[in-house]
Amino acid sequence: MLQKHGKLISGIFFVLGGLGLLFINIAPRLKAPADPEQLLNNAVVSSDLASLTRPQEMQFYGAFFRLAQKRNQQAAKWMLSHYSSLKSTPRYHALEFMGHYYDQQEFKDLFLNLWKASSSSDDEMEKIALLKSLGKIVSSWNEMQLDKIETSEKMSELLKVHFYASLFKSAFESKRKKRSIKELLSLSSGRYSELVLTYLGRFLPNHPDVLDKMQESIYVSKDASYLEMALIHLSKYRKEWMALQGERIIQSKNKNLVSSYVKTSFVSCSKTMKEEFEMVLSMYPELASSVLEVLFSLPRKKAYEFFMANEAAFKNIMNVEKAKNALSKGEVYSSCKNF
Repeated sequence: MLQKHGKLISGIFFVLGGLGLLFINIAPRLKAPADPEQLLNNAVVSSDLASLTRPQEMQFYGAFFRLAQKRNQQAAKWMLSHYSSLKSTPRYHALEFMGHYYDQQEFKDLFLNLWKASSSSDDEMEKIALLKSLGKIVSSWNEMQLDKIETSEKMSELLKVHFYASLFKSAFESKRKKRSIKELLSLSSGRYSELVLTYLGRFLPNHPDVLDKMQESIYVSKDASYLEMALIHLSKYRKEWMALQGERIIQSKNKNLVSSYVKTSFVSCSKTMKEEFEMVLSMYPELASSVLEVLFSLPRKKAYEFFMANEAAFKNIMNVEKAKNALSKGEVYSSCKNF
């Protein structure tokens, strides 16, 4: 009896062993269901790598930016092989983004060689790109390079702005960060105030000194892209102050400021927005399309009523009838309840 049981147990183990071997052979062929997110990510990476071969096209900047942030090693190899053939803007972008790879010796060596060569060059944009590259990661090596540059280089005001921005971003110690902010604040009244305040707005968005200087700057600046950024920033961190600036801005006769204010007005959402829009349509008829665009971000019924009350001001806009028809239908969620 025991002998029979022993044979039976041995047979069972033999069968199980055979099944185990069969599973081991088959398992590699069984694929897990594809992850849609991973498939999309792989497709984006493949597309971005392909874009590196066309540096003259607009996609090059975004492609290199995304790949460098992910520290993609194929992009790193491409950079080491092709940086010397890149010219002008694509070259500056590539030199800036290589800062994401400064934990790799090849890129440290490349930076040192390029910075040494830039000392005898008049190409300030290349120096700016290299300085910005030192702010891509927090690193003692980056800090050491910045210390060397500060003690050995005579920098222009523009180079100083990028230098202290990179010093802030690469620093481990709060002491170095505080010194960077102090220097940037002192530069914020200079020739490159808009650039400085853009940096400071990212580093210390709610700092009272930064906000005070940004408030002053909007009545001086003519840079449309900076003004849009500053107005949105102030609408978030100085909302009550911003809500009172509409009439002064419109009366400023700074068309770029007025245009930027209109485009961002749904953020500050002034209680007198209707009256302000009417002033804009009267004083700056060329901004009617900007006003119409903002109407689509406001409560639909009230926006349509405003459009109808001021229809004559919009008559020269292309496809205005389609816009009118769209405004007359449906409703949209809007955080701006004052309109």
